[in-house]
Amino acid sequence: MAEKILMASAGRTRSLPLEGLNYFSITTRIGEQSLFKKVVMPGGILFKPGFGNTDTLPGEDLPAPPVVTIPLVQHQETPARPIVKVGDHVAAGQMIGEASGADGAAVHASVSGMVTGVSRCRWERNPAAVSVTIESDGRDEFASPIPYDKPWMEAEPAELIGKIKLSGIVDWNGSTGVPVHNKFAAAQGKKADTLIVNFLATEPYCSAVPRQCAGQIEKLIAGIALCRKIVGAAQCVIVAGETTHRILQAAHKLEDITVVLVKKAKYPLHEERFVARAAMAAARPEAAVVISAVAALEVRAAIEELTPSFMRTVTVAGPAVRSPKHLRQVRIGTSFKLLLEACGADFARAKKIVAGGPLSGTAVPDVEMPVTKATRALLALDKTYFAEQQHPCMGCRRCYAACPVRLEPARLAKLAWTENIRELENRGVMECLECGCCAYVCPSKVNLVHHLIFGKSLVRAGKGELP
Repeated sequence: MAEKILMASAGRTRSLPLEGLNYFSITTRIGEQSLFKKVVMPGGILFKPGFGNTDTLPGEDLPAPPVVTIPLVQHQETPARPIVKVGDHVAAGQMIGEASGADGAAVHASVSGMVTGVSRCRWERNPAAVSVTIESDGRDEFASPIPYDKPWMEAEPAELIGKIKLSGIVDWNGSTGVPVHNKFAAAQGKKADTLIVNFLATEPYCSAVPRQCAGQIEKLIAGIALCRKIVGAAQCVIVAGETTHRILQAAHKLEDITVVLVKKAKYPLHEERFVARAAMAAARPEAAVVISAVAALEVRAAIEELTPSFMRTVTVAGPAVRSPKHLRQVRIGTSFKLLLEACGADFARAKKIVAGGPLSGTAVPDVEMPVTKATRALLALDKTYFAEQQHPCMGCRRCYAACPVRLEPARLAKLAWTENIRELENRGVMECLECGCCAYVCPSKVNLVHHLIFGKSLVRAGKGELP
């Protein structure tokens, strides 16, 4: 494989560094030349080797469920508008929710069968969000795609972006989801010259992305080529970790792609702003667009196979799971309970169910909640910290050092508690990634992330936005 490889390794972090800096030494090896660089990442956490490592878990295809409940809000922006009604028969892959607004994303049926309910989504705070319940007919018939009027290779980027919009692909960056067609449209306006592919997985237990791409490496490279064509990028940089780089080594054509290899990557280096910073070791773009490896796979499926986004690979693990594994072909709308049962979860032992990673994930109040396009992992934990175990802030400033965006979590938590909206906004609470680094390092076990999320909702409410 004749790719250019840039290697980055994390240096040791001093005990309680108040500035919270961590240095990644970047080594560029091209031919006989070597070039050493340094990239600074504020804060973050370097976990112990092996903690939450799910790379070697077995994989298994999950059968289509008998019933799915599909929320028509699959990201944090405008919910989709339902275009089906009770009694309609739908096929898998058929659009059931039409994108409304410039920031909307289409939603599709994940099974074939009868629509038995179109009602307000009880798991969403947005009163405009509805969910569609479909009872499967067991035939799993797929919708017939609308063919191109010419070969897709001859299509203009704007036409391809239109196809992607109809496919409802949402690219998730931490707690924020952005429709991919919006990213591409913005990139055309900026005349982006670089495509950056995020192929990192730094949070414990969250290895669904490399697992999903492992058996489809050639499709991934084809998807990246398609994204490059749409963006019009002259150069492409893939930012990979040690596990995902081994997957890339199976590819045959990477001659015109630069691979940045990050060794001992700190969490949350997989966030887009840090991925872009790592990519700067290889390129100095005028303008760039960052997409995830899974989004590139879905773009290829949408363009070449006309297949919309309605399946996920989900890692189910945790101390209260007897047979942890990667579940493939999980349909959007499948209840969390079915996934946990498929992996032998001990519900009596489980104290908390978390959707997502142990730091950035959210507690699941009801196991009947459905899988969405944001679902990457499902954890069953056998112990948790309760509110009464918290202690007063001791002013140690560990949360300041751990914050990757240089915020002051303890101060912001106090401002949220007193509902000081003006100071919350002035001190940048809306920049919070909700990554959980602050709460992870807090010796008093203060639920800092909860306070910061509450502070962000106060700011949104003050602006008349939905929380």
